[in-house]
Amino acid sequence: MRKTDMKLIKRFLTLALISLTLLSLCPACAPDQAQGDALLTLAENGISDYRVVIASDANEEIVGLANEWIGYFQKITGITLPLVRDDEAPIRTEINIGKTDRKICKDFDVSGLEEETLAYYADGSGALLLVGGSARGTAYAVFGFLEDYFGVRYYTPDFEAVPHADVLTIPAQISHRESPVFWFREMSEAGSGDGVWRVKMRLNSLQSLSSERYKRTPAYGGGIGYANWFVHTIADLAEMEVPEDKPLFNAQPCLTDPDTYATVLKNVRKYLDRYPEARIVSISQNDGTRDTMCTCENCKAILNEYGGKKSALWVWFVSRIANELKDEYPDVYFDTLAYNFTLAAPTGLEIPDNVIIRIAPAFYCLSHAYVHGGQEYDDTSERSTANFVNALSDWKELTDNRFVWAYDALFYNYMSPLPGYARLHEELRGYAQDGFMGVFVQSDESGSNGFAELRAYLCGKLLWNPNLTKGEYRALIREFLEAYYGKDAAKPLERYVWMLDTLTEEVHFNLYTSELYVIPLKTVTDEDGVVGIDYEPFLNPAKALFDEAAACEMTEEQALHLRKARTQIKYYEVQALYQLNYLGEHTNLDANYRRALNEELIADVKATGVKRVSEGLAVPDEPNPQYGPHYWNR
Repeated sequence: MRKTDMKLIKRFLTLALISLTLLSLCPACAPDQAQGDALLTLAENGISDYRVVIASDANEEIVGLANEWIGYFQKITGITLPLVRDDEAPIRTEINIGKTDRKICKDFDVSGLEEETLAYYADGSGALLLVGGSARGTAYAVFGFLEDYFGVRYYTPDFEAVPHADVLTIPAQISHRESPVFWFREMSEAGSGDGVWRVKMRLNSLQSLSSERYKRTPAYGGGIGYANWFVHTIADLAEMEVPEDKPLFNAQPCLTDPDTYATVLKNVRKYLDRYPEARIVSISQNDGTRDTMCTCENCKAILNEYGGKKSALWVWFVSRIANELKDEYPDVYFDTLAYNFTLAAPTGLEIPDNVIIRIAPAFYCLSHAYVHGGQEYDDTSERSTANFVNALSDWKELTDNRFVWAYDALFYNYMSPLPGYARLHEELRGYAQDGFMGVFVQSDESGSNGFAELRAYLCGKLLWNPNLTKGEYRALIREFLEAYYGKDAAKPLERYVWMLDTLTEEVHFNLYTSELYVIPLKTVTDEDGVVGIDYEPFLNPAKALFDEAAACEMTEEQALHLRKARTQIKYYEVQALYQLNYLGEHTNLDANYRRALNEELIADVKATGVKRVSEGLAVPDEPNPQYGPHYWNR
């Protein structure tokens, strides 16, 4: 995609959700692009007149997509459709995958499709066209049509819903195009490392083109890759010496030093020449909250010239690189971070149109979206939502090329109950309204949270279309719960989801907050001064809802899903019981109960594949039940 194409992408900020549909297979309504009442019967009682058509010179990506379509069609109807090339004589009943020389393709004018635009077209003649502006756009069309018309759902990489139908019909006339709101879409939620599922969820980041994530992603055309690693790159680019005992090395080089500039420029060229398909190069600060910027006189002069903000040095430096290479690499962006001590925007500094500012609000509130009810934030310290809101406004004045690095996890407590379901929706919708060009949501890719699969599904859907109504978003949650845990079990689990949000309406927390502050741990003291946990605000209602769900009819697979979901409640209670040790000398702690509960949690963790306690702590092979989860490795 060239820079001129990027401007077109931004016009899709008013994209509306296509209603999820199954026509004769479910009571949902058909997408409103269907015209008239005439239907095409694709299959009936084990018979179909249709075949799949691809171009005579179709590449392996399109061949693969055609076979995906044929495979899903067979699962739904029991019929295996033939696959032919378009150099065979046409028949009336054809499903065209990608661009072909058939009349339907010419009538639809596929030449005007953007790279990631998907399209469905049926002209009433009996033919159907599924196509995109690239192979990747065509992949979105194939998997999207299966979703919208046949009721297929890609809930997780290993859990899909594929209905069976004796009769399969679609409208005879369809004309629909759909484009993403965000140009760049990425998340590290559960399952997002699976290449096939990423395409089905329409994520398009390849991260580093040398990474394992990229190697696991099927081609399907397109995708946005970084030439080098996608963040915290300056140590590599500037060839800084990183001590072996400091993996979170956060020293920064002198950005006004001519040697730094020459070295970084050399290495940026090296990566771009090695990966010519790259769309972005990251030139970004080393990680860490401590301000480690150079304080030499030359660096101070740059800061003073542009408002005294530390970000000025990075934007000034990256802009020099970007301007130097813009003619040599006209379709490449150069991104840098606005993060921690560089979050605040500079003043009076012109940012080239091939530079991206990636804003990372590490300390904003994960309970309330920054657009929440027009809320005013009194805390304007560096580590606050107010600081983030101010930064958004200031950067917006400087450039349209803005990414956001969002967060959706408690980094120290992956297994904890995690509220913020409404916030996730409102926040991503707010990014669309503010015109952000790309969004990356960082969570726990190992999926260790009890509801990690639900959050991953919701996040993927919102990254493609954040403009869901509240009703549509809630319906998405309900549909997932019904499929993943069972139709009846979904009812108490849905109440639990919204109970989490209700309990934390007045609580502000960020990704580093303890779970016992996120859902505040309350205690009771009896007449003898003995302190115990107050189970009523959260634990007892939560247990009751999960007990109700467990009593419902479900498959063995759904029961295993529920067992994993319940780990969040057991984890919270175990942590609370260990916290009693620090609440005073007189507690009603039952150490035997605590150990038994801890052993239950360990057994559940092993049975359901939970891998991490926190960002920096893996579940050990043999957890020690004598200690709490953060010390299982003792």
